[in-house]
Amino acid sequence: MARLRTGAILAAAALAAVPATAAAQDRDALNQRFGTPRVLLTAAEAERLRAILVEQTAETEGGDAADQAPQKPALALENTTPTSNGASEPADPAPPPGPVQLDALVYLGPGTWTFWLDGKRFTPGRAPRGFTVERVTNRSVTLRWRPGGQRSYRFTLRPRQTFIPARGKVVDGAARTGTSGAADG
Repeated sequence: MARLRTGAILAAAALAAVPATAAAQDRDALNQRFGTPRVLLTAAEAERLRAILVEQTAETEGGDAADQAPQKPALALENTTPTSNGASEPADPAPPPGPVQLDALVYLGPGTWTFWLDGKRFTPGRAPRGFTVERVTNRSVTLRWRPGGQRSYRFTLRPRQTFIPARGKVVDGAARTGTSGAADG
């Protein structure tokens, strides 16, 4: 009888240790992948963040085949304008891309970091098209960016700093893209 009772207790303990539902199993898999970010967040905030991360991961892994195809370089003829004598001259260069801002940086060590640039998540194994991560420290991120076949930009940002390609400068806070504003001085 004691042996049967011990067996029943062990079986109950084993069943209690195994997640009961598929949702619990998914949650455990997410905890292994993303950790349990409850040190700074409430349980509701952690669940919301986890849902966002799962959605972004699904978009990245199961993206459209057209999105995953490499971009073809623009032909030289597309960047030229014919003249009256039949020769061609270079067309006006494309305007520089808009500013990019480093929203947040989480650095746990070399090869263990995540940062968000304009709401897009970068990790050691994933960087959106056009960006190359050159260096990540606990305080800053150095990137090389070649948007859509344009010239290459290299810059270093700290959280809440913005790189403005048109000026080639890094500024604190969000960039002001308008031309009007207070005069320097």
